[in-house]
Formats: sequence, C-alpha cells, structure tokens
Amino acid sequence: MELNLNNLALIWNEFIQEQKKERDAFFWTQYLNTARVQSYKEKTLQITTPSQAAATQLKQEGIDNLFVNKLQTEIKIKFVIQAKHETTKDLSHPKTKSTLKNVVTGPFNKAAYDIAQKIIEQKNEWGIVFIYSEPGLGKTHLLNSIYKKNSANFKVIYKHANNFGTEVVELLNKILDEIQNYKKNFAEKNAILFDDLQILGERKKTNEILFQIINKAQELKTDLVFASDKHPEDLFGFDARLISRFLSGLVIKIDYPDIKSAKEIVKQKIKQTISNPQILDDEVIETIARVFRKDIRKMEGAVKQMAFSIEQKPTNKITPESLKQIFSDAKLNFDDKVSARKIKSIVAKHFSVTYASLISNSRKKEVVQARYVAIYLLRSLTNESHIMIARQFNARNHTTAVNATKKIREKMKQNPEYEKEINLIKEKCLND
Repeated sequence: MELNLNNLALIWNEFIQEQKKERDAFFWTQYLNTARVQSYKEKTLQITTPSQAAATQLKQEGIDNLFVNKLQTEIKIKFVIQAKHETTKDLSHPKTKSTLKNVVTGPFNKAAYDIAQKIIEQKNEWGIVFIYSEPGLGKTHLLNSIYKKNSANFKVIYKHANNFGTEVVELLNKILDEIQNYKKNFAEKNAILFDDLQILGERKKTNEILFQIINKAQELKTDLVFASDKHPEDLFGFDARLISRFLSGLVIKIDYPDIKSAKEIVKQKIKQTISNPQILDDEVIETIARVFRKDIRKMEGAVKQMAFSIEQKPTNKITPESLKQIFSDAKLNFDDKVSARKIKSIVAKHFSVTYASLISNSRKKEVVQARYVAIYLLRSLTNESHIMIARQFNARNHTTAVNATKKIREKMKQNPEYEKEINLIKEKCLND
C-alpha cells in the first residue's frame, strides 16, 4: 500500500483502537487518543500531541516504534506539541448554566445542596467536604454552581481530575519555581473544587502534589470540595494519609432521587425542553421518573427523546404505552418494577388492615382508604390497566379503579402531608 497522509491517518486511528485494550484508561484517554496525524513528508510522520507531557509519555512507552512495526516499513515519527489554538476544551474552567436555583432538591440531595450554599456564602465550618454518589446524580452540577460564583471577593478554582493529573505530569518536568507557582495558585483561592477524584487512584506523584495542596488549604482555612463516585474508604490507589484527609471533614452522600423529587426534575426538564409541556400527563411524567430516577443525565436525555418524538409526530399523544416505542432501541425496562402482591402487602401493613380484607368487598372506612391507595399505587407503579386492577379487588367494573386513582390524586394535591405519606409508601414499594 502506498504511504500517504490519508492512509497513515487511517492506520494511526486503527492503531489507537488496538492499543486501547493494551493500555490503562488514563494513558489511552489523555495521551494516545489525543494524538493526531498532522503531516507526512520525506518519510517523516509528524503527530501532534496536546502537551509536552503527552509527547514524553508516548515516546517513553515506545508508541513510535510500535507504530513503525505495524507499518512494516522504515519511517521516522516525530511527536510535536499542537498550537494553543488547536488544544481541546479545558474542563478546568467549565462554561456552565448550572446554578443552585435550578437544582431540584429533595431528601436525596438536601445535605449536599445546603453545604454548597454555605460554601458560596463563605460560611462553611467543615473545611473539607467530600461528596459522593453513583454517576449522574448531580455532583458536578453542584460544583459548577459553586464555581459560577467565582469573583474578586470569592475566588474559586475548579479542577477535573483528568486535567489536574495532566497538569501535574507536565509540571514535574519543569523547574522547582514553576511547581511552587502552580501550588501558589491554589493557595490564593477561597474555595478549591476537585471533580471525579477517583480517577487519580494509583497516581503517586500527582497525589503527592494533591496532598501538599490539601495541607496548605487547611492551613489557610480554604474550603476544599471533592466529588467522587465512591466513599473515601472505598477509593482505590490512594494512600492512607490522603484518605484520612478526606475523612477529616464532612462526607455527604447524594442518594437516588425519591419519586417525588424525580418527578419534579422531569417536570423541570420538560419545561426547559418541550414547548407545549401540557400534552404530557402525570402518568407519563411518573413513568419517566420511575424508570430513569437512578441517573438524572439519562432522565434529561429521555425528555429530549420525547421532545424529538413530539416534533416528528405532533398529533400523537404520549402515553406510558407509547414510551416503549419511543425508547425501543434503548433496551430499557418499562415493565413493572414491583409486583402487585408486594404493593398490596405493603399498603395493608401500613394501614393496619389484613391482606384479605384489602382485596375483599369490605366497606369499612379504613379498608376502603387502604384499597384506594393500593389501586393508585398499582396504576402508578405497574403497567396494569384500570380493568385489570379492578379485577384484583373484586370490583364490578373498571370505574371503581378510575375513581379511586382520581380521589387519591386530588387528596394529594389538597393535602401536602397526605402526599408525603403516599410518597413514603411508594418509596417503600420500590426499595424494599
């Protein structure tokens, strides 16, 4: 095959993908996958890298020799630093619309929200704050909300772990004065934010710099906020003294949103995305909240998918059943998340009635109240129709189930305490 720039670029991209299986994630993502074929002249292939550190690492790992071996021909490979205007987006200075005002709060994230507010108001008494949760539950949103308040009176620095790691590697190749100046930049801030901390596991030199930054920040009483997908004690590749520092402050977990909070998030995303949100009824909103509540990013994506579907077929009404078609390629489970028997058992226990009386024709007030709640929850948490639900309670027709669902919804709207009680039962059905 003739070697020209286009062919070499194709082979290089193929080579990068092959190396993905052989390399650790950080090296592949930060160094190898950011290198691009630039020019080929006089048997010299120039490959651009985003930094000197990347060029050094690629050379040390023998990437040039490995690529020549793949080509099975003698050419020279030269790694060059790409010009500043070519560099990729810097995650250390997020351009974001995130503010605390557009954070939906609930029991799942209230503690993290409150401490973010205190940091912005410079009233944090804890020093180190460590926020952790599963991915997609709002840690980065909170950090970005704090960063957005950056000003002359409240100086904030935000570092994504990937950027911090790359900067430190570059730094260690420089003179001592530059290292001191880099650390000094952190010392001049009121708050220091580190995102996706878990990425820095097994990075001994980087973590040594991080340890020094933490110590100086504590000495100057600077707020430190770390976000991670793991509790400090579950972090891998950090030495004991760093774990000890993380645990010395406030450790806050963001849980999965409860159903009520998840619905509020869905409503907010719908309002931001769909021009006529009134076409989506409460049943659709609740289904989206239930299916996607473990990942707010996916929830946002689901709303965008619905918006696109509405745009394509504006006359079609979105229903819980049609959601299956909209998300047919996503391998999502829209089927029941909880069995009908489980719902009825939990409701019976909550209202101190027997399971047998709940599904009987008893007209006792306490039984009827419990039965209506069970019908409402069966309609909310399963895919069963009103007809099928009515049969489970020996009702003569489906209007009994329709009326029960309607009455519970109306009572919840009128009485916040009752709504809270129903949502607690709903959470129990989903989580027990």
